[in-house]
Amino acid sequence: MKSKKEEASGEELTSMASHALGRSTYREHYEFLWRESTISYVSGAVVYFDGRDVFARKPFSAKFVSD
Repeated sequence: MKSKKEEASGEELTSMASHALGRSTYREHYEFLWRESTISYVSGAVVYFDGRDVFARKPFSAKFVSD
């Protein structure tokens, strides 16, 4: 099923999501969403390891380039 954004633009969107993150009482996923016609995923989709629990929401990063 296409999303409303895909239907509006006529372009397929690509996505990448993190695993479930957060504390035991609250968990969420982070996601990147892009058009492959203009953006390419390069590498490095990682979640920052926060061993001391400093971040309320752990950073999720990846490297992209525009075509």
